[in-house]
Amino acid sequence: MKEVKIGLIGFGVVGEGVYTALLKSAHLRASVAKIVVKDPQKKRSAPSELFTLDVNQVLNSEEIDLIIELTDDSEFALKICLQAFAKGKSVISANKKMIAQYHHELIAAAQSNEVCFLYEGAVGGSIPIIRNLEDYFRKECVLNITGIINGSTNFILSGMQDGGLGFEEVLKLAQEKGFAESNPHLDVSGEDARNKLQILIYHTYGVHLPASNIPTFGITKITSEDIHFARSCNCSIKLIARCVKHEDGLEVFVGPEFIQKSEDLAGINGSLNAICVEGEFSGQQYLQGHGAGRYPTTSAVLADVLAYSNNYSYSHSKQEASNVDSVRTKKFFYVRHSRQDSLKLKRKFKIVRTLEAKSKKESRHIILADPIELAQWSLTNECSTIQLNENGMKARILANDTKKEELCYMG
Repeated sequence: MKEVKIGLIGFGVVGEGVYTALLKSAHLRASVAKIVVKDPQKKRSAPSELFTLDVNQVLNSEEIDLIIELTDDSEFALKICLQAFAKGKSVISANKKMIAQYHHELIAAAQSNEVCFLYEGAVGGSIPIIRNLEDYFRKECVLNITGIINGSTNFILSGMQDGGLGFEEVLKLAQEKGFAESNPHLDVSGEDARNKLQILIYHTYGVHLPASNIPTFGITKITSEDIHFARSCNCSIKLIARCVKHEDGLEVFVGPEFIQKSEDLAGINGSLNAICVEGEFSGQQYLQGHGAGRYPTTSAVLADVLAYSNNYSYSHSKQEASNVDSVRTKKFFYVRHSRQDSLKLKRKFKIVRTLEAKSKKESRHIILADPIELAQWSLTNECSTIQLNENGMKARILANDTKKEELCYMG
């Protein structure tokens, strides 16, 4: 195992966690040589001589051979990674937004400069999902990958359902515990889970799937009325990320979904993450672990440091499948929206069933819709949108003619 000198970019929650963990990890022959920060006045738990405001002190250092990038600025992170690769330095990152947005460019730059680029900490916190997809499932066809991969939204939804708290109340609690950022938009909009799903899709199928091809819904409009409806159907509401392989392409989705209480994912609460990978021969494999907070991501970064010191790198062996397209299939959704938008909804989507709404100003429907079209519609029409899970809350249309339809929920 080679000795590793590290340049650390960022000293926030995870950056400080990585520095502290490296000091305690005697089995790792790795140490931090320099730390780049933005604020020189902030008190920090490391010797002052380690800190610098000049990123070039890391990029141009002959002593440093590995850079750990842990900032929340995707454009700055991209610049750092590309410059590091050009200078022959390997990079470990946990910046899922940067990786999802510039994945192809980053991989190409790392390969052309013959350096290593690892990012286990970008998806699933402490769950070693990328390594499993790269190694264990390298030659086995994955039929689908489904999971809860955003600890912040899972903590929020758990608090609303189990603690009876309102969205804003439990969001504040999540921020106090370090499970949510001061600006939580990426989490609660579903965009963070979408970024992570894009990364998982690449390591599962070799596809760089554009964000525009992934229907994405957030949780900001979910209220106690939606939660009561879920309970009446013996379900929980979870923000789910899913990719299913079909003969003609990949079916993808990110958003809240009704999960029957008897299903494994319904019991994943708090900041926990869980991912189910279904292989053609191995069947369903569940991985579960903490997905938010300082040390779950720290553990993934340390695993990457160990992998780098043992000359490990991703094989990228599935890139030959990169011509796979996304498949659009209509799905059943529960939608609660302003009553004044009812006519617009009926003109756009097929209404399967009308549900009684608690407020006279609102309407509730079960609809059949193309997920991407519904995601686009929901951007300009405020509504709570939750998909019906096909495994638990199964939807079947029973009709003698086109005018008479009924939705049956079957456990």
